[in-house]
Amino acid sequence: FMKRIATFMGVEESYIEPLQLLRYGAGQYYKQHHDHGSYYGASSEQRPFTFLLFLSTVPANDGGGQTKFNNLDIAVLPRAGDGIFWSNVDSDNELLLDAIHEAMPPNGETLIKYAMNVWIGEQSVVGNLKSSSSYTT
Repeated sequence: FMKRIATFMGVEESYIEPLQLLRYGAGQYYKQHHDHGSYYGASSEQRPFTFLLFLSTVPANDGGGQTKFNNLDIAVLPRAGDGIFWSNVDSDNELLLDAIHEAMPPNGETLIKYAMNVWIGEQSVVGNLKSSSSYTT
């Protein structure tokens, strides 16, 4: 899977951070945030791209579970096997505010939303993730 993403992006596999699995139950969410940040050491590059793969489907009648880009007025409802790809920076490599997003909670009592984050760095992540990060290689 990581090789396919690397090929799609035209980068080495080592540019892709360890995958992060996500699980959201009723009432669980992730507040508005931006993926491009200080995840690496101060002298290294950041996350210019994000790929979010949905591993489960949230029915439209649930009324929740979307990934929302509020600045763009876009809400993506998860469907297993679908994904969203976006840039976290503009053409000048500046923070792209339209990439601020949030994970809305599924509303169903028993419904679980599963997804996977794939973050692509500007350079190899091997040895470059902060030691305090839970994402080590």
